[in-house]
Amino acid sequence: MESLNDLFNRTMDIALIVATRLGELPSLLVMLLATVFVSILFACKLLAQKLRGRREPLRRRYLRSLLYTLGVCALLHMAQRTELFLRESREILYYARRNAVMLMPSETHAGLTEAQAASTHALINIEAAKRELPLLLGSEVDLASRALSNGIQFASFHSGGPRPVTGYVAVVDLTQPGITIEITEEFAAKSLTSEFADQRVCVVAINGEAGTSPARDASLGSYAGRWIVNGKSVNIDQSFHRPFLAFDQQNSGRYVGALHSSDEPTEDVYNALWGRGDLLLKGEFPGEDNPRWLQPSPRTLMGLNQDGTHLVLAVIDGRQLGYSVGADLETAASFMRLFGAFDAMWCDQGGSSTMYLGGLSAIINRPSDGRERPVYTHFGVSAH
Repeated sequence: MESLNDLFNRTMDIALIVATRLGELPSLLVMLLATVFVSILFACKLLAQKLRGRREPLRRRYLRSLLYTLGVCALLHMAQRTELFLRESREILYYARRNAVMLMPSETHAGLTEAQAASTHALINIEAAKRELPLLLGSEVDLASRALSNGIQFASFHSGGPRPVTGYVAVVDLTQPGITIEITEEFAAKSLTSEFADQRVCVVAINGEAGTSPARDASLGSYAGRWIVNGKSVNIDQSFHRPFLAFDQQNSGRYVGALHSSDEPTEDVYNALWGRGDLLLKGEFPGEDNPRWLQPSPRTLMGLNQDGTHLVLAVIDGRQLGYSVGADLETAASFMRLFGAFDAMWCDQGGSSTMYLGGLSAIINRPSDGRERPVYTHFGVSAH
Protein backbone atom coordinates (compact mmCIF):
# COMPACT_ATOMS: atom_id res chain seq x y z
CA MET A 1 0.00 0.00 0.00
CA GLU A 2 1.29 3.44 -0.94
CA SER A 3 2.54 5.42 2.05
CA LEU A 4 1.06 8.82 2.89
CA ASN A 5 4.44 10.42 2.17
CA ASP A 6 4.58 8.93 -1.34
CA LEU A 7 0.93 9.85 -1.97
CA PHE A 8 1.56 13.44 -0.91
CA ASN A 9 4.69 13.69 -3.09
CA ARG A 10 2.86 12.27 -6.11
CA THR A 11 -0.10 14.64 -5.63
CA MET A 12 2.24 17.63 -5.39
CA ASP A 13 4.09 16.50 -8.54
CA ILE A 14 0.81 16.25 -10.49
CA ALA A 15 -0.38 19.65 -9.23
CA LEU A 16 2.95 21.19 -10.19
CA ILE A 17 2.80 19.70 -13.68
CA VAL A 18 -0.78 20.96 -14.25
CA ALA A 19 0.10 24.44 -12.99
CA THR A 20 3.18 24.51 -15.19
CA ARG A 21 1.22 23.55 -18.30
CA LEU A 22 -1.47 26.19 -17.59
CA GLY A 23 1.20 28.79 -16.99
CA GLU A 24 2.68 28.12 -20.42
CA LEU A 25 -0.55 29.07 -22.23
CA PRO A 26 -0.72 32.70 -23.48
CA SER A 27 -2.71 34.82 -21.01
CA LEU A 28 -5.02 36.19 -23.75
CA LEU A 29 -5.89 32.64 -24.80
CA VAL A 30 -6.66 31.73 -21.19
CA MET A 31 -8.86 34.84 -20.91
CA LEU A 32 -10.75 33.88 -24.07
CA LEU A 33 -11.24 30.27 -22.97
CA ALA A 34 -12.38 31.33 -19.49
CA THR A 35 -14.90 33.81 -20.94
CA VAL A 36 -16.29 31.18 -23.31
CA PHE A 37 -16.53 28.64 -20.46
CA VAL A 38 -18.41 31.04 -18.15
CA SER A 39 -20.75 32.07 -20.98
CA ILE A 40 -21.52 28.45 -21.88
CA LEU A 41 -22.14 27.63 -18.22
CA PHE A 42 -24.71 30.41 -17.81
CA ALA A 43 -26.30 29.59 -21.19
CA CYS A 44 -26.86 26.06 -19.94
CA LYS A 45 -28.40 27.41 -16.72
CA LEU A 46 -30.70 29.67 -18.76
CA LEU A 47 -31.75 26.77 -20.97
CA ALA A 48 -32.46 24.62 -17.90
CA GLN A 49 -34.70 27.37 -16.48
CA LYS A 50 -36.71 27.57 -19.69
CA LEU A 51 -37.21 23.80 -19.75
CA ARG A 52 -38.51 23.91 -16.16
CA GLY A 53 -40.68 26.93 -16.89
CA ARG A 54 -38.91 29.03 -14.26
CA ARG A 55 -37.28 32.46 -14.65
CA GLU A 56 -34.57 33.64 -12.29
CA PRO A 57 -32.39 36.74 -12.82
CA LEU A 58 -29.02 35.51 -14.07
CA ARG A 59 -27.62 38.65 -15.69
CA ARG A 60 -26.04 40.07 -12.51
CA ARG A 61 -24.62 36.70 -11.53
CA TYR A 62 -23.25 36.24 -15.06
CA LEU A 63 -21.61 39.69 -15.10
CA ARG A 64 -20.19 39.17 -11.60
CA SER A 65 -18.74 35.77 -12.54
CA LEU A 66 -17.33 37.20 -15.77
CA LEU A 67 -15.75 40.07 -13.85
CA TYR A 68 -14.12 37.67 -11.37
CA THR A 69 -12.88 35.48 -14.22
CA LEU A 70 -11.36 38.41 -16.09
CA GLY A 71 -9.76 39.59 -12.86
CA VAL A 72 -8.05 36.22 -12.38
CA CYS A 73 -6.93 36.29 -16.02
CA ALA A 74 -5.52 39.79 -15.51
CA LEU A 75 -3.51 38.49 -12.56
CA LEU A 76 -2.26 35.63 -14.74
CA HIS A 77 -1.23 38.13 -17.41
CA MET A 78 0.68 40.16 -14.82
CA ALA A 79 2.32 36.96 -13.56
CA GLN A 80 3.42 36.06 -17.07
CA ARG A 81 4.86 39.54 -17.64
CA THR A 82 6.71 39.22 -14.34
CA GLU A 83 7.96 35.78 -15.41
CA LEU A 84 9.23 37.30 -18.67
CA PHE A 85 11.18 39.87 -16.68
CA LEU A 86 12.56 37.17 -14.39
CA ARG A 87 13.44 35.03 -17.41
CA GLU A 88 15.56 37.80 -18.85
CA SER A 89 17.16 38.36 -15.44
CA ARG A 90 17.94 34.63 -15.15
CA GLU A 91 19.50 34.66 -18.62
CA ILE A 92 21.77 37.48 -17.51
CA LEU A 93 22.63 35.65 -14.28
CA TYR A 94 23.31 32.40 -16.13
CA TYR A 95 25.77 34.03 -18.50
CA ALA A 96 27.38 35.95 -15.65
CA ARG A 97 27.95 32.71 -13.73
CA ARG A 98 29.12 30.87 -16.83
CA ASN A 99 31.56 33.65 -17.71
CA ALA A 100 32.79 33.74 -14.13
CA VAL A 101 33.65 30.04 -14.42
CA MET A 102 35.36 30.52 -17.75
CA LEU A 103 37.44 33.43 -16.42
CA MET A 104 37.91 32.43 -12.78
CA PRO A 105 41.50 32.44 -11.54
CA SER A 106 42.93 29.00 -10.90
CA GLU A 107 46.54 28.38 -9.94
CA THR A 108 46.15 24.74 -10.89
CA HIS A 109 44.66 25.60 -14.27
CA ALA A 110 47.30 28.25 -14.95
CA GLY A 111 50.03 25.76 -14.14
CA LEU A 112 48.93 23.04 -16.56
CA THR A 113 51.46 21.90 -19.10
CA GLU A 114 50.37 21.73 -22.73
CA ALA A 115 50.10 17.94 -22.47
CA GLN A 116 47.99 18.15 -19.30
CA ALA A 117 45.73 20.79 -20.81
CA ALA A 118 45.26 18.73 -23.97
CA SER A 119 44.44 15.53 -22.08
CA THR A 120 42.03 17.35 -19.77
CA HIS A 121 40.18 19.06 -22.63
CA ALA A 122 39.85 15.68 -24.32
CA LEU A 123 37.68 14.41 -21.45
CA ILE A 124 34.62 16.05 -23.06
CA ASN A 125 33.98 15.77 -26.78
CA ILE A 126 32.83 19.36 -27.27
CA GLU A 127 32.26 19.01 -31.01
CA ALA A 128 29.98 16.01 -30.49
CA ALA A 129 28.13 17.87 -27.71
CA LYS A 130 27.62 20.93 -29.96
CA ARG A 131 26.26 18.66 -32.65
CA GLU A 132 24.03 16.40 -30.52
CA LEU A 133 22.61 18.71 -27.81
CA PRO A 134 20.49 20.82 -30.23
CA LEU A 135 19.01 17.61 -31.65
CA LEU A 136 18.28 16.31 -28.16
CA LEU A 137 16.74 19.55 -26.86
CA GLY A 138 15.11 20.74 -30.07
CA SER A 139 16.63 24.24 -30.05
CA GLU A 140 19.88 26.14 -30.27
CA VAL A 141 22.29 25.43 -27.40
CA ASP A 142 24.93 27.64 -25.86
CA LEU A 143 27.82 25.42 -24.70
CA ALA A 144 30.99 26.42 -22.87
CA SER A 145 33.82 24.36 -21.39
CA ARG A 146 37.07 24.72 -19.49
CA ALA A 147 39.55 22.72 -17.44
CA LEU A 148 39.04 23.11 -13.69
CA SER A 149 42.33 21.39 -12.88
CA ASN A 150 44.54 18.65 -14.23
CA GLY A 151 42.13 15.80 -14.98
CA ILE A 152 38.85 17.65 -14.34
CA GLN A 153 36.92 19.17 -17.26
CA PHE A 154 33.76 21.26 -16.82
CA ALA A 155 31.00 22.17 -19.28
CA SER A 156 27.77 24.16 -19.03
CA PHE A 157 24.95 24.27 -21.56
CA HIS A 158 21.76 26.29 -21.94
CA SER A 159 19.11 25.75 -24.61
CA GLY A 160 16.66 28.34 -25.90
CA GLY A 161 13.03 27.96 -26.92
CA PRO A 162 9.86 27.92 -24.81
CA ARG A 163 11.11 25.00 -22.69
CA PRO A 164 14.79 25.77 -22.04
CA VAL A 165 17.15 23.40 -20.25
CA THR A 166 20.28 24.39 -18.32
CA GLY A 167 22.84 21.86 -17.15
CA TYR A 168 26.34 21.51 -15.72
CA VAL A 169 28.74 18.61 -16.20
CA ALA A 170 32.14 17.73 -14.74
CA VAL A 171 34.19 14.82 -16.10
CA VAL A 172 37.02 13.53 -13.91
CA ASP A 173 39.98 11.44 -15.05
CA LEU A 174 40.31 9.11 -12.06
CA THR A 175 43.76 7.92 -13.18
CA GLN A 176 45.36 11.33 -12.65
CA PRO A 177 47.64 11.60 -9.58
CA GLY A 178 46.31 13.82 -6.83
CA ILE A 179 42.63 13.11 -7.55
CA THR A 180 40.81 12.24 -4.30
CA ILE A 181 37.23 11.07 -3.80
CA GLU A 182 35.48 12.98 -0.98
CA ILE A 183 32.33 11.62 0.71
CA THR A 184 30.57 12.63 3.93
CA GLU A 185 32.15 10.44 6.59
CA GLU A 186 29.31 9.95 9.08
CA PHE A 187 25.56 9.90 9.43
CA ALA A 188 25.10 13.14 11.36
CA ALA A 189 23.12 16.37 11.06
CA LYS A 190 22.35 17.63 7.57
CA SER A 191 24.64 20.25 6.07
CA LEU A 192 25.06 22.24 2.86
CA THR A 193 27.06 20.93 -0.06
CA SER A 194 28.97 24.23 -0.20
CA GLU A 195 30.01 23.80 3.46
CA PHE A 196 31.18 20.25 2.84
CA ALA A 197 33.08 21.26 -0.31
CA ASP A 198 34.79 24.22 1.36
CA GLN A 199 35.97 22.01 4.22
CA ARG A 200 37.35 19.37 1.81
CA VAL A 201 38.73 21.91 -0.70
CA CYS A 202 36.78 20.22 -3.49
CA VAL A 203 37.26 21.25 -7.09
CA VAL A 204 33.72 20.05 -7.77
CA ALA A 205 31.01 18.62 -5.50
CA ILE A 206 27.36 17.57 -5.76
CA ASN A 207 24.57 16.80 -3.31
CA GLY A 208 23.93 13.38 -1.85
CA GLU A 209 20.74 12.21 -0.11
CA ALA A 210 18.36 14.53 1.77
CA GLY A 211 16.18 11.81 3.31
CA THR A 212 12.43 11.44 3.17
CA SER A 213 11.79 15.21 3.11
CA PRO A 214 13.70 18.52 3.04
CA ALA A 215 13.31 18.87 6.81
CA ARG A 216 16.63 19.04 8.65
CA ASP A 217 15.66 16.12 10.92
CA ALA A 218 14.10 13.91 8.22
CA SER A 219 15.13 10.27 8.35
CA LEU A 220 16.93 8.53 5.49
CA GLY A 221 13.98 6.16 5.31
CA SER A 222 13.95 3.65 2.45
CA TYR A 223 16.73 5.53 0.69
CA ALA A 224 19.37 3.87 2.83
CA GLY A 225 21.96 1.99 0.80
CA ARG A 226 25.68 1.37 0.28
CA TRP A 227 27.71 4.14 1.96
CA ILE A 228 31.42 3.45 2.53
CA VAL A 229 34.15 6.03 3.20
CA ASN A 230 37.88 5.24 3.26
CA GLY A 231 37.15 1.56 3.79
CA LYS A 232 34.73 2.15 6.66
CA SER A 233 31.08 1.16 6.30
CA VAL A 234 28.88 4.04 7.39
CA ASN A 235 25.77 2.26 6.17
CA ILE A 236 25.11 -0.81 4.02
CA ASP A 237 21.43 -1.30 4.85
CA GLN A 238 19.63 -2.15 1.59
CA SER A 239 16.00 -1.68 2.64
CA PHE A 240 15.37 -1.46 -1.09
CA HIS A 241 17.91 -2.31 -3.74
CA ARG A 242 19.78 0.81 -4.83
CA PRO A 243 22.56 1.25 -7.40
CA PHE A 244 25.88 2.63 -6.22
CA LEU A 245 29.25 3.84 -7.48
CA ALA A 246 32.23 2.14 -5.88
CA PHE A 247 35.93 3.07 -5.97
CA ASP A 248 38.98 1.14 -4.81
CA GLN A 249 42.02 2.75 -3.18
CA GLN A 250 43.47 3.61 -6.59
CA ASN A 251 40.18 5.38 -7.53
CA SER A 252 39.27 2.75 -10.11
CA GLY A 253 35.51 3.04 -10.42
CA ARG A 254 32.86 0.34 -10.63
CA TYR A 255 29.10 0.66 -11.14
CA VAL A 256 26.77 -1.72 -9.33
CA GLY A 257 23.19 -1.70 -10.64
CA ALA A 258 20.11 -1.79 -8.44
CA LEU A 259 19.31 -5.43 -9.23
CA HIS A 260 22.84 -6.56 -8.37
CA SER A 261 23.42 -4.67 -5.12
CA SER A 262 23.37 -6.58 -1.85
CA ASP A 263 23.98 -6.19 1.87
CA GLU A 264 27.31 -7.98 1.75
CA PRO A 265 30.40 -5.71 1.98
CA THR A 266 33.25 -6.32 -0.46
CA GLU A 267 36.96 -5.83 0.20
CA ASP A 268 37.71 -3.90 -3.00
CA VAL A 269 35.19 -1.14 -2.24
CA TYR A 270 37.11 1.68 -0.52
CA ASN A 271 34.57 4.43 -1.23
CA ALA A 272 30.93 4.05 -2.28
CA LEU A 273 27.75 6.10 -2.41
CA TRP A 274 24.29 5.02 -3.51
CA GLY A 275 21.79 6.56 -5.91
CA ARG A 276 18.04 6.11 -6.34
CA GLY A 277 17.79 4.30 -9.64
CA ASP A 278 19.62 3.05 -12.72
CA LEU A 279 19.90 5.62 -15.51
CA LEU A 280 22.28 3.82 -17.88
CA LEU A 281 23.15 0.13 -17.89
CA LYS A 282 25.84 -0.71 -20.45
CA GLY A 283 24.97 2.41 -22.38
CA GLU A 284 21.20 1.87 -22.49
CA PHE A 285 18.36 3.51 -20.58
CA PRO A 286 16.66 0.69 -18.63
CA GLY A 287 13.29 2.47 -18.33
CA GLU A 288 11.34 3.48 -15.24
CA ASP A 289 7.92 2.21 -14.11
CA ASN A 290 7.10 4.81 -11.45
CA PRO A 291 5.31 7.73 -13.21
CA ARG A 292 6.41 10.07 -10.43
CA TRP A 293 9.98 10.04 -11.77
CA LEU A 294 9.17 10.38 -15.48
CA GLN A 295 8.30 14.10 -15.61
CA PRO A 296 10.95 16.76 -16.37
CA SER A 297 12.62 17.66 -13.06
CA PRO A 298 15.88 18.95 -11.64
CA ARG A 299 18.39 16.10 -11.75
CA THR A 300 21.58 15.04 -10.01
CA LEU A 301 23.40 12.35 -12.00
CA MET A 302 26.53 10.24 -11.52
CA GLY A 303 28.16 7.79 -13.91
CA LEU A 304 31.30 6.05 -15.13
CA ASN A 305 32.75 5.30 -18.53
CA GLN A 306 33.09 1.68 -19.63
CA ASP A 307 36.47 0.96 -18.02
CA GLY A 308 35.78 2.94 -14.81
CA THR A 309 38.53 5.52 -15.39
CA HIS A 310 36.30 8.56 -16.01
CA LEU A 311 33.70 9.84 -13.56
CA VAL A 312 30.79 11.94 -14.89
CA LEU A 313 28.93 14.26 -12.50
CA ALA A 314 25.98 16.31 -13.76
CA VAL A 315 23.27 18.59 -12.42
CA ILE A 316 20.35 19.77 -14.54
CA ASP A 317 18.28 22.65 -13.21
CA GLY A 318 14.49 22.43 -13.43
CA ARG A 319 11.03 23.63 -12.36
CA GLN A 320 11.96 27.19 -13.35
CA LEU A 321 10.01 28.41 -16.38
CA GLY A 322 12.00 30.59 -18.74
CA TYR A 323 15.31 29.35 -17.34
CA SER A 324 15.23 25.58 -17.15
CA VAL A 325 12.31 23.14 -17.03
CA GLY A 326 14.48 20.11 -16.22
CA ALA A 327 14.81 16.76 -17.93
CA ASP A 328 12.93 13.47 -17.90
CA LEU A 329 14.96 10.37 -17.10
CA GLU A 330 15.38 9.24 -20.71
CA THR A 331 16.69 12.66 -21.74
CA ALA A 332 18.97 12.69 -18.69
CA ALA A 333 20.31 9.30 -19.78
CA SER A 334 21.09 10.75 -23.22
CA PHE A 335 22.95 13.64 -21.58
CA MET A 336 25.12 11.27 -19.57
CA ARG A 337 25.83 9.06 -22.57
CA LEU A 338 26.81 12.12 -24.62
CA PHE A 339 29.33 13.18 -21.97
CA GLY A 340 30.94 9.74 -21.83
CA ALA A 341 29.01 7.66 -19.28
CA PHE A 342 28.48 3.94 -19.95
CA ASP A 343 26.73 3.21 -16.64
CA ALA A 344 24.96 5.89 -14.59
CA MET A 345 22.46 6.46 -11.81
CA TRP A 346 20.07 9.24 -10.91
CA CYS A 347 20.34 10.48 -7.34
CA ASP A 348 18.38 12.65 -4.93
CA GLN A 349 17.00 15.43 -7.09
CA GLY A 350 14.46 18.27 -7.11
CA GLY A 351 15.36 20.97 -4.61
CA SER A 352 18.38 18.92 -3.52
CA SER A 353 20.14 19.13 -6.91
CA THR A 354 23.28 21.18 -6.37
CA MET A 355 26.73 21.53 -7.97
CA TYR A 356 29.59 23.41 -6.30
CA LEU A 357 32.77 24.65 -8.00
CA GLY A 358 35.84 25.30 -5.88
CA GLY A 359 37.19 28.00 -8.19
CA LEU A 360 34.12 30.10 -7.43
CA SER A 361 33.75 28.87 -3.84
CA ALA A 362 30.05 28.84 -4.66
CA ILE A 363 27.15 26.86 -6.05
CA ILE A 364 27.14 27.16 -9.87
CA ASN A 365 23.54 26.07 -10.53
CA ARG A 366 20.16 27.48 -9.42
CA PRO A 367 18.46 25.03 -6.97
CA SER A 368 14.71 24.89 -7.55
CA ASP A 369 14.02 25.77 -3.89
CA GLY A 370 15.58 29.16 -4.56
CA ARG A 371 18.35 28.30 -2.12
CA GLU A 372 20.67 25.42 -1.30
CA ARG A 373 19.02 22.50 0.52
CA PRO A 374 20.81 20.76 3.43
CA VAL A 375 21.41 17.05 2.85
CA TYR A 376 22.90 14.14 4.77
CA THR A 377 25.51 13.07 2.24
CA HIS A 378 27.75 14.85 -0.26
CA PHE A 379 30.10 13.70 -3.00
CA GLY A 380 33.10 15.67 -4.21
CA VAL A 381 36.47 15.48 -5.93
CA SER A 382 39.60 17.28 -4.79
CA ALA A 383 42.90 17.62 -6.65
CA HIS A 384 46.25 17.98 -4.86
